[in-house]
Amino acid sequence: MSISTSQRASVPLTAAQLGVWFAQQLNPEVPVYNLAQYVEIHGRVDADVLAAAIRQARQECGSFDVRFGEDSNGPYQLISATVGEGLVFVDVSQHHSPMAAAESRMAEDQSRAVDIVADPLSADILFKISGEHFIWYSRFHHILLDWFGFALLRSRVADIYNAQAHGLPSARGALGSFCDLADDDIAYRASAKFLEDRDYWVTRSRGASSARARNYRMPTWIACSRRHARRGRAGPY
Repeated sequence: MSISTSQRASVPLTAAQLGVWFAQQLNPEVPVYNLAQYVEIHGRVDADVLAAAIRQARQECGSFDVRFGEDSNGPYQLISATVGEGLVFVDVSQHHSPMAAAESRMAEDQSRAVDIVADPLSADILFKISGEHFIWYSRFHHILLDWFGFALLRSRVADIYNAQAHGLPSARGALGSFCDLADDDIAYRASAKFLEDRDYWVTRSRGASSARARNYRMPTWIACSRRHARRGRAGPY
């Protein structure tokens, strides 16, 4: 009988995660795998409700509550309890240029390289620009999530926030579980299809030149998008 990922103390990285892991090891001081975005909200925001919505959405998907390590068998991940400090509230409304202050803080956070094993791999900050203007900034390492996954997470956070803010039952449509994804990946790598695919790509890449690590220069801009919300909503979803 197979043992599911959720029942194990540690599980191997998925194929996608392995690619990110090894790429980061080639350039550990480079923050290129920090993915960051902010949502600009026009209207009042309940920081406690938003923090709870983020926590619930993250618990549903499970990909954030993991810790990474490496031993003689290679990298692994531990399914653990809550990881990270949760939503941080920063009031920049008294700054002479609140938007510039928030953007500077976001750029500084995004440009800081993180250690996959030792450092928190995600951060959420709610900036207060004014009483009717907020920014929800989110940064995560690519080993946790990709942009499509983040779009799903962001939408789910908005659904939960809106339900809780209006005293409605928890919104339906929970996100898929990371454990299910990891189990599917393990099953694939143990299948005949995996061997077939591997043989194909070994043959296809035979004779190709070896990959070389490239120096990377962090751009001076922050990779984020401005999104405007309707009054009283956590986001325009």
